[in-house]
Amino acid sequence: MSAPAIPQQRDASASFVLKIAARCNINCTYCYMYNKGDTSFLGKPKVMCADVVQAYARAHELPAVTLILHGGEPLLVGIPWMSDFLRRVEATFVDVRAVVSLQTNATLVTPEWVSLLVESDVRIGVSLDGPPEVHDRHRVSHAGLGTYAQTRHGLDLLIDAAEQHGLRLGALCVADAGVDGSAVFEHFVELGLRRVDFLWPDYNHDVPPPWGPGERAQYYLDVFNAWYRGRHRDVTVR
Repeated sequence: MSAPAIPQQRDASASFVLKIAARCNINCTYCYMYNKGDTSFLGKPKVMCADVVQAYARAHELPAVTLILHGGEPLLVGIPWMSDFLRRVEATFVDVRAVVSLQTNATLVTPEWVSLLVESDVRIGVSLDGPPEVHDRHRVSHAGLGTYAQTRHGLDLLIDAAEQHGLRLGALCVADAGVDGSAVFEHFVELGLRRVDFLWPDYNHDVPPPWGPGERAQYYLDVFNAWYRGRHRDVTVR
């Protein structure tokens, strides 16, 4: 009996989340590092060694990869580190379609950062939980003050770059069932954001969320209804 035919390998791709900064310049109440008991970051370098990207390239023979830069707050690595890292990506993944994206709270965004990110075609996700009264409930500084104003300043710079230079930009929102999901969604639309992801906060069976039955579902229903009834076909909600 002949051996079964082996199917040809299809194009494959993979995404790697690289935690390039192990600290953050703000102190979100739901942060698993600062407020959920995970203190492992204290025993790790504050900034990842840039040589790691070359190790990824050697370990994975793939035609396409996405490198998702996270933290803490990834912009804490500084512009020189990021410039060197992006040069390494370009030089290392010569025959690989490499996409780089970055998740930031945007409080450290400057025109210089925007120029680098646009030039390197980095995709950006901004952590924003809604309008000021919602965002500032949980996304606070280490002094306990709301961070919406600082985030909005950086976000406005990125929005301008998206409009003028085609920077791919979206928002990542940590859902709070204690607020109106439709108001959060409409705020993103008003800002001109066209890609939004509503992430659930870090609760589980051992640490249950503070909301009652149905409240979480209602939040997402409100988001969907705002999107659907508003005919926001140009807005992508993951």
